[in-house]
Amino acid sequence: MRHYLTLLKKGRYSLFLFTTILFFSSSCMGGGGTGDCKKCIENKPAPTPFSTNLNAINHAISVEQALTMINNFNATNENMLVPEFKDKGTLPLYETFNLKAIDTLICQKNAIGFRIYLAMDNQQKVRMVLVGVDPDGKDLLQRKQENPGAVLDANETSVLLEEAGQRWP
Repeated sequence: MRHYLTLLKKGRYSLFLFTTILFFSSSCMGGGGTGDCKKCIENKPAPTPFSTNLNAINHAISVEQALTMINNFNATNENMLVPEFKDKGTLPLYETFNLKAIDTLICQKNAIGFRIYLAMDNQQKVRMVLVGVDPDGKDLLQRKQENPGAVLDANETSVLLEEAGQRWP
């Protein structure tokens, strides 16, 4: 498993594009279609050094840059793999998540962003796991690793995870 992680570094470009697209998606809570919309971004905890730095980053790239990076990945993705993972559909070209999943994730009380982990399912396919990031720059997985027996409270950290995106191929 460590072989595929080493060889997936180039795949970060596709994740960067995926994250950029999701970053610019707006999210709305409440309002019931009345136009009285309260966006999640307007209902977040007080700024911290981490959230201030994160929010200062311009994640935007041009369409040309995105297409170049995606084409580079698509042209080389199978060559990045060690032989036992080649030609088995290990690496997806993309994974699609519905807006409800993204909205649920980023509208958690203490989520100031989200992180995407590359993971591998039981069929040896690379999957993306989305996790909310709190104002300290930590996510649920990191908090659980720090304190395995702890029961995490949604009022203190982001507690939802999303996976089960539609993978292609």
